[in-house]
Amino acid sequence: MHPTLLIETLKIRGLKFRYFIVLVYLIIASLGRLSAQTAFIANYLDNTISVIDVSTAIVSSTINVGSAPYGVSVSQDGSKVFVTNANDSTVSVINTSTNAVTATITVGSNPHGITVSPDGSTVYVTNSENHTISVINTFTNAVTATIIVGPEPSGEAISLDGSKLYVAIEDVNTISV
Repeated sequence: MHPTLLIETLKIRGLKFRYFIVLVYLIIASLGRLSAQTAFIANYLDNTISVIDVSTAIVSSTINVGSAPYGVSVSQDGSKVFVTNANDSTVSVINTSTNAVTATITVGSNPHGITVSPDGSTVYVTNSENHTISVINTFTNAVTATIIVGPEPSGEAISLDGSKLYVAIEDVNTISV
């Protein structure tokens, strides 16, 4: 079941909108992965992901992905990494055992934010240029739905139980739930 979208819109006053959604995402994401030992960092200008051992701060691997990687999200079990590629309008799926791209999924235009559901079955991608969220089934690596959310969605966070998706709508400084 997909999180409830667009039930209410919240106006954010006095906060830089983009920073607010990043803070919310980091808080929610860190709750599920407090013991993570690996970081996956998007390198926008050279079309790669750096795999970093956080205990040593050493880059252990570099993975080629699509053009202009932007958002990164790791599945709860740590087996997959999903990366938005802004210039290609794709998502790269990385197997963390091999650090290899196993699938490339076409999504909406200029994808930015990306979030994996707590149960790992679904990925949500914000597509800023066509005002949508792409919903991806992680078992089939296929887009199963496209949801219109508003002008320039720039990021999202999912509730810990997976029932709600919070989407930052940058152009109007709102959050759609």
